[in-house]
Amino acid sequence: SLEFRDGVIVDTRPALRGGSAVIAALGGAATLERTVIHGAVENGAVALGAGASLTLRDVAVRDIAPRPRDQGGGWGIAAFHGARVVGDGVLVERASRAGVIAYADDARVELRDAIITDVRGAGTGFGAGLMAIDRAHVVAARIAVRGARGAGVASTAYSRADASVYGATLRASDLFVRGVRASSVDDIAGQAPPVAYGVSVGRDCALDLERATVLDADWGFFHSAASLTLRRALVARQRRGAGAASLVDARHPLRLEDLSLRENASNDIARDIDLPSLRLEPPPEPELPRLSD
Repeated sequence: SLEFRDGVIVDTRPALRGGSAVIAALGGAATLERTVIHGAVENGAVALGAGASLTLRDVAVRDIAPRPRDQGGGWGIAAFHGARVVGDGVLVERASRAGVIAYADDARVELRDAIITDVRGAGTGFGAGLMAIDRAHVVAARIAVRGARGAGVASTAYSRADASVYGATLRASDLFVRGVRASSVDDIAGQAPPVAYGVSVGRDCALDLERATVLDADWGFFHSAASLTLRRALVARQRRGAGAASLVDARHPLRLEDLSLRENASNDIARDIDLPSLRLEPPPEPELPRLSD
């Protein structure tokens, strides 16, 4: 176990591999309070594997770079493969690939009072603020995402050569998303035109938002064979349209309750429109440090 308080972790770099500022792995537990992480490679703070846990209170994570050799990583805060992250009072600024991510095997992120800003986008440029991927789960409250690329908030599956793992869920209340920049959301073929979604939910995944404000993207929301609920939400100033949905049915519902649409290029909800879904390569596995002999 690790407890770290009132400190600064600066410019972590790989030895033979690794480069994350803080890792809780293999059943380990780490707690950071009143801490700044500035400049790391692959992850700012990550929990990896079932039984691993990471608690962050009043923590700032800034300037997280991808791995130089393969551009893997670039996550500000991450829970991988069944691990759990709890964050309260968090700032993530200038991560390369995503601000906060939960990925695979019921990994879970619980986040309150967080600001995620200026996700740079690595590789093809995609860089979401907040993501739940491949049977992972995010529960969030009072979250601001500003300056993501491709999508501000996403619940989806990575595409694989053999199969896709569905079932990611993301629930958030009091969410503010603004200024998503257009980017390729297909880093497999790389041929889809650039697009910006305020929030996006993919096949057989779920996204449930209450008291959400989504401003200044191409589309306020994108639903693709999924479950999407927006309650008491404002979608405004979208460059192309308020929202788009494909393959809506009883199994893949679109629930819009007390939704306010203002100053969008179109306030209609486009149905079965040909837009690119997120098609992302699975992330390279996080690397644990290995020191030379």
